[in-house]
Amino acid sequence: MPEVDDDSEYVRPVARLLAVRDVDGLIGLLTDEGPVGRHAMFALAEIGSEALPALHKALDADERVMVGWAAVALADMRDEGAEERLIGLVEELDCAEFSGPLFEVWEAAVVVLGQREVKAAVDPLIKLLRCEDTDVREAVAWSLGTIGDARAVDPLARVLL
Repeated sequence: MPEVDDDSEYVRPVARLLAVRDVDGLIGLLTDEGPVGRHAMFALAEIGSEALPALHKALDADERVMVGWAAVALADMRDEGAEERLIGLVEELDCAEFSGPLFEVWEAAVVVLGQREVKAAVDPLIKLLRCEDTDVREAVAWSLGTIGDARAVDPLARVLL
């Protein structure tokens, strides 16, 4: 969890809402195009089970950034089905769409899949090694390396050549 007592502009609104456990207010911040969305996601995960109904409802939102942060928060909370949602998020996004907040959400999903060593994510991640964006390939390579599945060895070696 990031330090929420930090005085920076983007953390203050999250810290205020976390202090009073305002789940709805934090859910509203998940649409933020800057780091506020990421910090709101961590705050909701910290709140825990009290935030679950609102996070599940956020999965049905029209705002893709909100849906993504909600999925990452649920995965951080080890909610049932969260890994499958993150794999779906990784599969659904096109490399051409990786900009700004959408990239941050996608990158968080890839990192969580790696941290959790989700073997089911290996094939979708391997497909993304073809992306021209070096940040995308770097995040994918880290995740695949952390997962440690032999299926990723040859594709990772090809990227290095």
